[in-house]
Amino acid sequence: MNSVKRRFGDLLSRFNDGSLDESEFAELATLLDQHESLRTDFVEYLDTVTLLNEVKGARTLSSPVLPNVQRRVMEDDSACDDATLMKTGERRRNALVFFSTAIAILLIANLAALLLLLRNDDHQFTVARLPGPPSSTVVSSSREPHLVAMTACLWQSDWSPKLRQSLRAGEVIELLAGIAEFEIVNDFGCTARVLVEGPASVLVQRNKGLMIQHGRVIANSGECSGEFEIGIPGGSVRFAESSSIGIDLSLSGSEIHSFEGEAQFFRIASETLGEHSILIGEGEAAKFVKALDQKLIVSRSQADDSLFASTRSMSLDQLRLPDSYAEAVLDSNPDIYWRFGSASSVTNSASTDRWNGIIEGNVVWKRYENNFTPEFGTSTEGPSMVVSNDLWPPVPLDEYSVELWAKPSHYHNATLVSLSAAKQVGTRHGHAFMLEVSAAYDKPDDIRQQNRLRFLQRNPPGSFGGTSCYSEEVYKLRAWQHVVARKSAGVMELFVNGKLSATAIHELPLVANLNIAVGQQHPRRRYVRSFIGQLDEVAFYPRALSDDEIQKHVEAATPQSADKRGIQTNTW
Repeated sequence: MNSVKRRFGDLLSRFNDGSLDESEFAELATLLDQHESLRTDFVEYLDTVTLLNEVKGARTLSSPVLPNVQRRVMEDDSACDDATLMKTGERRRNALVFFSTAIAILLIANLAALLLLLRNDDHQFTVARLPGPPSSTVVSSSREPHLVAMTACLWQSDWSPKLRQSLRAGEVIELLAGIAEFEIVNDFGCTARVLVEGPASVLVQRNKGLMIQHGRVIANSGECSGEFEIGIPGGSVRFAESSSIGIDLSLSGSEIHSFEGEAQFFRIASETLGEHSILIGEGEAAKFVKALDQKLIVSRSQADDSLFASTRSMSLDQLRLPDSYAEAVLDSNPDIYWRFGSASSVTNSASTDRWNGIIEGNVVWKRYENNFTPEFGTSTEGPSMVVSNDLWPPVPLDEYSVELWAKPSHYHNATLVSLSAAKQVGTRHGHAFMLEVSAAYDKPDDIRQQNRLRFLQRNPPGSFGGTSCYSEEVYKLRAWQHVVARKSAGVMELFVNGKLSATAIHELPLVANLNIAVGQQHPRRRYVRSFIGQLDEVAFYPRALSDDEIQKHVEAATPQSADKRGIQTNTW
């Protein structure tokens, strides 16, 4: 049987690539006709491949269930990662038996037609589907998942969802940024809410459920009957009433967190791949990593809701800075100090009439006692930013500092502050400085690091090259962080909450006469790495702040935060 399965895997690889000749095609059909186990594997394989939205540039990865089979996996330039290395989730046995029988009949009768469907070489089709069950067995459309809420969502391509919109089986949803909330229904008609944090990829399954291909998810169920099921690569996660769970799918593995109630992970049935069902108790988390022999390595820890933005309100951590903080900043003599003291203007609080701020787009203003704080990227009218009415710095700087407070809504690739060339080259203003937050990249490497703060300098300004400096720790979600980017004596340094977090070498100075943009990468083009979250107390210095000055500024601040357990101070 091993030799048969190896031959089957080889034929299936060529089937996926559309390179089978007539004799090999007949051989594949014969194998499927003679071996029920191969028909089962084939149905599972096609259920993954044909329901995925293939795009140009898709690359070939090994299937973990059929080691000799190569399959296509989505890849784009913005949000897709390699979490899809694991296979699609387990289907319920009754559905699998039905489709196994249906596909066997289909293959014997007219497998050639299916091959023509899958051999579409230009990859322009949106979704390829296997024939569905008879209409008498189709679940009512009222059971289809619905999109019920969106927070600063950015979708791939031209998908423009509407609230309460039903999602069709086979639909692939690519969320580049933001938080999308879906409603799913179980067999008893009860509903649960699934909050997906971008970047993420979601596949609508034939059983009207959702499969998370990569990203972070929170699922909450109320008092109801029956179980809910969410598919993940390699299996599925089930939870019952009054439960709250978190799912984190990344390159390093799959994590399941059970905050309330219990969750259970069911992996695809196999006699050789290890444990089939794993229970995650309330307050526990389990991480699954695949070993070379395809067995799962399971490590357990305490459930951590801080990893998920949607478990924490943006209003919980409030920035209330005393007058002593502003005094400490002004004592350091910044060229520019934007305090955002009112919702009507952005005035430079430093000792100069230059470099006042101009609001572009619609900033949402949050008021904490007497302090106004701008929230970027959450307006229904699109992204927003603040730009300077004058260029800075007036002369090249061998040393400088940029200081601010930041509270990101969620992990995403976005710019907090950018300094770009005044003269446009082509359609772009080259960047000389950027302070950013990062998220998962589609092509991870040793240079770009996800979920970190990034300090970048380029000389000359441009769109590529330069030196990047990434924070050692991941940035916190929906919590205020004090950040300083400092350049001195050819050394770039990044401070987070008063502590040195990263260094890099860049000998060249910061060039003069640059555009300033806060909350966006580009001062002239909206929707380019728009920041989603809150920023405050932004200061630019024509020199390097000393370690003592940075520490003094942090000590002068007394942010207050409230979470589920009450009031906390100094939450960083």
